[in-house]
Amino acid sequence: MRAAAALLPALAFAQEPGIQASVDVNSVTLADTITLQISIEAPQGYDRFDPPDLRDFQIADTGQQTQTHILMQGGRLEQRSTETYTYVLRPLRAGDLVIGAARLQAGGRTLESRPITVQVAQGGTGGPPVGQSVPAPQGLPAAQDESLFLQAAADRAEVWVGEQVNVTWSLYTQADVLHYRPTRDPATGSFWAEELYSPRLQLQFDRQIVDGRLYFVAPLRKKALFPLRDGDLAVGSLEAEIVTAASRRFANEPVQRIAPELTIRVRPLPAEGRPDGFAPANVGRYTMEAHVDRTQVQAGEPVSLHVIIRGTGNIRGLKAPTLAEAGFKVYEPRVEDRVEVGTPVTGEKRVDYVLLPSAGGAVTIPALVLQYFDPASGGYAAARTDPIGLSVIGDPSALTSGQAVPAPRDNLIVENIRPIHHRADLRRMEPGEPLVDRVLPIALVVPPLGYFAAVAVGFLRARANRDTPGFRRRRGRLRVQARLRLAKERLRAGDAAGFFAEAARSLAAALDDRLDRRVDGMTRDELSSALSERGGPDLASDVLKELDNCDFARFAPSAAREGEMRACLERLPGLLERIERVP
Repeated sequence: MRAAAALLPALAFAQEPGIQASVDVNSVTLADTITLQISIEAPQGYDRFDPPDLRDFQIADTGQQTQTHILMQGGRLEQRSTETYTYVLRPLRAGDLVIGAARLQAGGRTLESRPITVQVAQGGTGGPPVGQSVPAPQGLPAAQDESLFLQAAADRAEVWVGEQVNVTWSLYTQADVLHYRPTRDPATGSFWAEELYSPRLQLQFDRQIVDGRLYFVAPLRKKALFPLRDGDLAVGSLEAEIVTAASRRFANEPVQRIAPELTIRVRPLPAEGRPDGFAPANVGRYTMEAHVDRTQVQAGEPVSLHVIIRGTGNIRGLKAPTLAEAGFKVYEPRVEDRVEVGTPVTGEKRVDYVLLPSAGGAVTIPALVLQYFDPASGGYAAARTDPIGLSVIGDPSALTSGQAVPAPRDNLIVENIRPIHHRADLRRMEPGEPLVDRVLPIALVVPPLGYFAAVAVGFLRARANRDTPGFRRRRGRLRVQARLRLAKERLRAGDAAGFFAEAARSLAAALDDRLDRRVDGMTRDELSSALSERGGPDLASDVLKELDNCDFARFAPSAAREGEMRACLERLPGLLERIERVP
């Protein structure tokens, strides 16, 4: 790759930034749609893109595409990159409708596309109001950068005590996200919380239009909350550090963003019809069943009662009904929760009782009653089990008083027990060559030899694994080599995100060994200072640049090309060797 690149003229990036807008038709009816395309040419990148004013149109669909062309101009190769935003628009009224100018900020300049007038005639009913087809927060946030912000939204503003409300925290951005790290989780102390979603490896983006602007939106956290009391309850803010392609050009440090707090209005459960001793956490909709492991037992033998409660609601906080001890001795039950998180949260609670009948004959396990509040109907309801009949053979009270204890059964193997014969030596009873004379010396020598061998091996292993500088260096090399092997496997599989993740981990493993601390917990400034002090500013600059390249390739929406992965793989050995020479 390097040899081929050396034979080609250097790429020229003399292309000036520009923005243009065009439509496929200029005259439509209310029943038709218009395709608007906005083309951006900015070889050195741009700071901000503002979509046009589309208040007279409904945005039915959006899209984005990037194309790169290499042209020969005057004996030099010139690279042209075009980013195209596509909007499918449906007019909302008849007349001469104006599509406003789109704006581009690049290289300290503000560029605008020309406004476009579209003639719309009668002939259709038009579309629904703008914003109905795309879920979005209520407008842009105040006092925050409109190109990058966090937003919190609840699926309902008012619920009952114990009723589920789902809260989603999302990231809105108009530039590629290179790095994201939450710094404070939202406080939910007034709620019982179940985690519904949290990103594992990287953020998953979708496109949304908010107040006429195009955003890439990624969910950051989603929780199911069950209020523990009534009143106006606050859901805390989520804070995060974010680095985007736009912010990286101006500062090395990430920017801080805070999602606003939410207030959920919680209504108290109605007093009318509330059962005595009702548990406030029993809110939802439930069914209940019960069965025993057997219906006929001997006196003094236990019975297992299995109660299963299924339904929708706060399964973990649900209070199971209490079993009356009339006619039984009831031991402490074993409770197991099986929760399926979702919208709504469902699952089952299993309660296993051990019962010891205190009377003989026909006895009955009484019916169980689970009282709960159904938010859908706004009233109280109950789930019930049927009584279960048992037949107890014998009198349990006689067993406890010792009057009628069953006689023990005879020993059935007494007749087959052979008498013990005593001898003064270890020789076998049968005639023949004495095997013990040959085996006994070996049996006496092998255990001590095995013991000393184990001690010697343990000593050598402990000596080899002592936390010395040499051992740490060997261990660090093994970790780095393992990460490089994984990176090569990701390269062969065409997994760009996985490749750059392993490349970054190989650098982190080498830095951990040389700096004697975990670099994952260090900021960019701390890492730069530590590397500059130990290895010089050039090494610090090269390492941070390579880590930023890896982060960009992992989190940017556009996929990295195979050539970029191979170039990174060629740079890594030299950079790792320089890190290893750090004193």
